[in-house]
Amino acid sequence: MTELGLLHLLWEEAGLNGWTPGVGRARRRWPFVREALDRASVRIVPARNQTLSDRLALIGYGDPDGPALLHETARGCGDAWRILLLGIVDDIALVDWKDDRQFCSLRFDGASAYNLRVSAAPVWHERVVRRYPMAMAALALPRAERAIRVVGLVTATVRVGLDRGVTLVRCRADDIALMEVEPDTLIPVSSGYELEIARALAYQRRSFIRPLRFDVGRDVVLPDFVLTDTGDPRGTPMEVLGRADEAYAARRAEKARYYNEVYGQARWWSWDAVASPGHWPAFPPVLAQTGGEDGV
Repeated sequence: MTELGLLHLLWEEAGLNGWTPGVGRARRRWPFVREALDRASVRIVPARNQTLSDRLALIGYGDPDGPALLHETARGCGDAWRILLLGIVDDIALVDWKDDRQFCSLRFDGASAYNLRVSAAPVWHERVVRRYPMAMAALALPRAERAIRVVGLVTATVRVGLDRGVTLVRCRADDIALMEVEPDTLIPVSSGYELEIARALAYQRRSFIRPLRFDVGRDVVLPDFVLTDTGDPRGTPMEVLGRADEAYAARRAEKARYYNEVYGQARWWSWDAVASPGHWPAFPPVLAQTGGEDGV
């Protein structure tokens, strides 16, 4: 499984790819998110007699328990195991060092309270810019101007030491995955158009999920969102069509055929965002509330 596939797995197992009105503003509090991810990591068993929670450290702002949990996990990893760091990313930058050398620095939101330093070879900056252009464009903006938040999963070697009596955790990244999310709901999105729909669905108090691709190839049809409050036990798929180029036309037709055959012509929703920017069709009506007061 790739790093991004693992991030998708954790997010889905934690229920963070779904939304119901009852969640409210809970996901703005990192301890709430950490607990959901921690419960999910206990259920993932990467090796015999181990769970992912043994190697996973969750980094976030305003979490008084977080630093001690990081130090415990880091010491448990030692020299034998790599640590997994997951949190909201605040910055990824190339930093000039001595002798005209550089390194890539990754900073999680709230990392200063953890005394955490994450670095990587300079080539990683180029890689994340290429692989995650939407995320890196957002991180290049001042924090107040970012329309999305960026979740990061980092695999790294780890060293724990003391600096003037303060415990310092230094990590050297081997792999980095990023995922763009809507700031309030933490629902993953992959375009500005999807961000608009995710916000509109939450504003209208709809219940929905964002299917995650894991490591499935792009040839597999996967809806952008699925409404779970329309009364259809399978859910109602939603497609945000954000391209109008000739190369995408065949893919678009393939998606339409699939949804028509599997769900029926009137049982899926789509928005041609290029033809009608900012104006999407009405969402399918709510027929049955499912889990409106509960959720993660």
